[in-house]
Amino acid sequence: MLYTKSPILNFIAICFLLFLIPVFSLAVNVKDFGAKGDGVADDTRAINAAIRGANDGQVEFPRGTYRITSTIEIQLSENGTTGLAGRGGSAGIVMAGSGPAFRFTGSHDKGSALPSSVNPITWQKERMPLIDALEIIGAHPNADGIELRNTLMPVLRALLIRNVRNGIHLSSRNRNVLIDA
Repeated sequence: MLYTKSPILNFIAICFLLFLIPVFSLAVNVKDFGAKGDGVADDTRAINAAIRGANDGQVEFPRGTYRITSTIEIQLSENGTTGLAGRGGSAGIVMAGSGPAFRFTGSHDKGSALPSSVNPITWQKERMPLIDALEIIGAHPNADGIELRNTLMPVLRALLIRNVRNGIHLSSRNRNVLIDA
């Protein structure tokens, strides 16, 4: 613990640390991988690159409108536990192609939610994928929002999904799904 006898120095040290915590966030920013977020450019490749670069972490979408033309596939056994998060609900995803904007696929295809029936890789790399504070807008007649396959305890929070066929599609086997408005 950082501590000095001077309350002023303690206060300055705490303020400095609170400032640095967001700067050293483990999240990767899609704009650092080339996403424009202007609603015109195709950001599909950049978002895929950010997800590959996150490696067991969170992908952050700063304010903007991100246009994608094909499904962003997130293979949890390869990518690890992954979270997608908009900053303050100010990020939008426009799905200009057919299918879901995001598809999370895990390997929890056997057993139940009983801990003894869950594979070790599910506990280590696949549990609790997160999608938070994003708007998904369909711009194609066959656009969908989110598809979950064989996932364990996915968390969907503060989402606005509109103009799509299916907002949230739970296909195959998903256990302990948490949807929070």
